[in-house]
Amino acid sequence: MQFIHPWMLLGLALIPVAVLLHVFRAPGRRHEVSSLALWRDVLRRTVPESTEKLRRFDWLLLLEILVIALLVLGLAWPVVWTVRPHRVMGVIYDISASMKTVDSGEKTRFQKAERAMKPVDAQAEIGDEDIIYWGPQASGREETSEPADIAVEPERLLVDGLARMGTTPQVIFLITDKPPAKIDDPRVRIIAVGESSKNAGIITFSGECKSDGSCELFVRAANYAGAEQARRLVVTNASKTLASEEVKLSPNGGALDRVFKVRLDKSDPVVRVRLEPVGRDGLSADDEVAGVFKPLSVVVEGKTSSPAYARLFGGPVFEGTAYLEAPEGAGVPLDSLLIAEGFIPQSLGAMTVVVNPPEGEIAGISIGKELPSDPPAQSVTAEADPLTKDANFSDLKLGRYRPLTLGESAHAVLRVGNATVAAVADLAGSKVIVLGFDPAQAGWTLKPSFVVFWANVLAEAKKAAGAGGLVFYRTGDVVKGSDIRTDKVGVREIDRNGRKEFFAVNLLSEIESDNRPSPLVAHPPSFDLPAPLEGKSIPLGPWLCLAAIVLAGAWWYFRR
Repeated sequence: MQFIHPWMLLGLALIPVAVLLHVFRAPGRRHEVSSLALWRDVLRRTVPESTEKLRRFDWLLLLEILVIALLVLGLAWPVVWTVRPHRVMGVIYDISASMKTVDSGEKTRFQKAERAMKPVDAQAEIGDEDIIYWGPQASGREETSEPADIAVEPERLLVDGLARMGTTPQVIFLITDKPPAKIDDPRVRIIAVGESSKNAGIITFSGECKSDGSCELFVRAANYAGAEQARRLVVTNASKTLASEEVKLSPNGGALDRVFKVRLDKSDPVVRVRLEPVGRDGLSADDEVAGVFKPLSVVVEGKTSSPAYARLFGGPVFEGTAYLEAPEGAGVPLDSLLIAEGFIPQSLGAMTVVVNPPEGEIAGISIGKELPSDPPAQSVTAEADPLTKDANFSDLKLGRYRPLTLGESAHAVLRVGNATVAAVADLAGSKVIVLGFDPAQAGWTLKPSFVVFWANVLAEAKKAAGAGGLVFYRTGDVVKGSDIRTDKVGVREIDRNGRKEFFAVNLLSEIESDNRPSPLVAHPPSFDLPAPLEGKSIPLGPWLCLAAIVLAGAWWYFRR
C-alpha cells in the first residue's frame, strides 16, 4: 500500500486536539433549579474533575477520533498496487581487456565505469527495475569485480546486450571505452570512459615451422601512446632466450614488424614472444604472445602398409606432419588426418580420406558396386575445388571404379564421364573425402597429380585440425586435440611426455590494444531518466472518506 498524498497525514495531529477539547470543555446539558443558590450544587454534581473525565470512557470521543483518522487517511489517498509505476533500465558493462587500463589516479577504466553510473543510481527510485548485462560472458545480475582477458568488438558488445534485453528497457546505458561507430537504437546512451593511453602491445603473431623445428615467427607491435616508446622484443622457449631485439615504437598507433628465425625442440614446443614494457602501461594482456609447435598427425589404417603414404607424410616431402601407421579399428586422434584404405572407418578424424572403399555409405555419400570404365582406362576430369588446385588429372586413367551417389552435404571432386569417382562432404565438424578407386591399380602414385592432390588435402587438414607448423590461439578459441586444452580464459596447458606446462595466450586484437580514449568522452550523455511506466492500483481513499462521513453522522446524532 502507498499514500499518493502522504503530506495529508499531518492531519492526524487533530486527534490530540480533539482529546484536549473533550477533557477541558463542560458538557452542554440543560438543568432546572428552583433557586440560584442551588446552582453551585448542580455544578458540583455535573462537572467532574479533568482526571476523572480522562478515566471515564466516552464512546463519543472514540467516534471523533475515528472520524478524524478515517478522513485524514482517506484524503492521503492510499492505494494498493497491482502493478507499481516503474522504470526499466538496461546497463551494458564493457568487461573486455582494455577496461583494465589504468588512467590517472591509478584507477582502472572499469572502476571509473562503475562510478559513472552513480548519477543514474541516485535518481532511481524504489520500484525501478534494472536489467544488468555485464558483457559477453556474464548474464543477468551476475557481478564481476574485474574485466576478463577477452577481446570484444564494440558493435558485438552492443548487439549482444540489446539482443539479451529485448524491447523491455526504456533506456539503456552502454558503459565502455570503445563506443560503436553507429548506434541505431534511440534508447542507447553512451557513457564513455578513458583518458590518454600509455599502451603499446603485440597485435599480430604468426609463424611457420618445419618438421625439424626451424621456425619463422612474424610479430607486429604497435604504440598507441602520444610519445615514442623504446621496448625490447624477446623470444623465449621455456627458460631459454632464443632471440631479442631493442625496438623503438612510433607514437599514435605506429606499428613495427619483425621476423625472427628460431629453432624449437619437439620436447619443449612452446614459444613465447614478449614485449618488455618500460613502466606500467595499464594493459598487460597484449605484452606476451605464445604458440606451440604442433605437427599434424597423419594416421593411415589399412590391411597392408603403404610405401607411398610413408614416403609422402613420413619423409621430407611434406613438412610439419607426423606419420603413423595404425591397425584397422585403432583409436584415432580427433585432430588428425585419417587415411582409411580398403574399408569404411567407424571413427573419424578432423579430416578423413576413404580410399578404395567397399560398397556402403559414409557421410551421406553412397558407394556403389565396382564397375569397369567405358571406354576402358577412361580419363579423369576434375571439378574446381581446393583439393584439385594446381593438379592436372588428364594423365590419370581408371580401369575400374565405384560410382558415388552424393547427398545434400557432398559435392563432386573427380569424375569419369558422367560418374562421380571422388567426392567430399562435411559431417559433424569433420571433412570426409571418398576416393572410389584404387590408386595403386591406376598407377596414380607415379603421377605428379598424386603429390599435388595430397598436398592440397594436407593443407585443408591443417585448417580443420588446427595443427601443422606453429599453432597459436586467441583467448576464447576452441582448442582441438588431447595434448592442448583450455583450463581458463587466456591460459593453455600443454602435455608433452607427461610434463605439463601453462602458457598465456595474447588477445591478438588491435581494437583492444588500441585503448586510446574515445572522442565521446568529452560529450557525456544526459542522465535524465524517462518517466515511469504507468502502474495499476486499487484506491482505498474513497471508501475511507465514505466511512468517515457515516461515523460523523452517527456522532452528530448522539451528540445532540
